[in-house]
Amino acid sequence: MLSLLNTNQHSLPSSLSFQFKKSQEFEQFVAEILHHSKNRLFREPSPNPYALLPEALAFLDELLEKTLPSCIVEFGSGESTILFCTWASIHQKSVTTVENERNWLNQIKLKISPKIASIWDVIHAPLRLQLSNLRLFFTYSLANDYITKIKQADIIFIDGPHIPGREIVLFTALNNCKPGAIIIMDDFDIAPIRKMLAIVPANLAIYFAGVPVETCGRGFYILRCSESVPQHIMPSSISFLEIALSYWRTIRDYLRFGTGDS
Repeated sequence: MLSLLNTNQHSLPSSLSFQFKKSQEFEQFVAEILHHSKNRLFREPSPNPYALLPEALAFLDELLEKTLPSCIVEFGSGESTILFCTWASIHQKSVTTVENERNWLNQIKLKISPKIASIWDVIHAPLRLQLSNLRLFFTYSLANDYITKIKQADIIFIDGPHIPGREIVLFTALNNCKPGAIIIMDDFDIAPIRKMLAIVPANLAIYFAGVPVETCGRGFYILRCSESVPQHIMPSSISFLEIALSYWRTIRDYLRFGTGDS
C-alpha cells in the first residue's frame, strides 16, 4: 500500500513534517481508489500545460464513484470542472466553482452544455488583499459566499488561485468543512504546497487524516475531516522573514496575474 501511494515522507525536505493523523483505514481507501483509477485512463492530455493530467482526472473520477458526493466545491476551474459537472449532472448532484479569472471562466462555460450548467453554481471571486496574522495574501474575495458552500461540501478540490493565495483557501476549508468531508490539495509535488501543509498546526491538523498521493499527476494530498473544528485557526506569522516575503509575493502576483475582474 505504501509503495502504491509513495507516501514515504523522507522524500520531503528533512525540515518538513505533517501533523495530520495517520489512519490505516483511510490510507487503504485512498490506495484502492488509486489502484482502480488506472482502469479509467480514457482521456488524452490537455494541450494546456497547467491542466490536470489524465491520471489525476481518473483518480478524481474514481473518487466520485466511491464517495457519491452530493455537493462538490472546487477552487480554480478547468478540466476538473468538466469532470465534476458531467458526473454531477448524471447523478443529480451539485458543483460550485470559485474562480478569479473572468475570461478563463467564460472559456470554461463554452464547454459546459446547458443541461449540465443547471447543476453548476459559479462564484466569480476576483483576487483581493487579505491580511492574516501580519502576513499579506492575494487571494479570492467573496469569502462569505464560498464559506457557505464549503460547509455543505462533501468534496473540496483546491487547485487555485496561484500558489501563495491557496494558503488562505486551505485554512478556510479546514476550519469550515463538515465531518466526513474530503479535501484534495493539488500540486503536492511543488515545494510551497508541501510547506503550506506542513505549517498546519497540530491543534488544527488533529481533526484530519492525511494521505499523500505522489504518483498521481502532479501529486495530491488527500485529507478527510473526522470532526468539526471547534475554534478557527488561521496561518501564523511564522517569522519576520515570512511576513516580508508575503508582501513581496503579493506585489509579484498582482503584477503577474492581476485581479481577474475583467
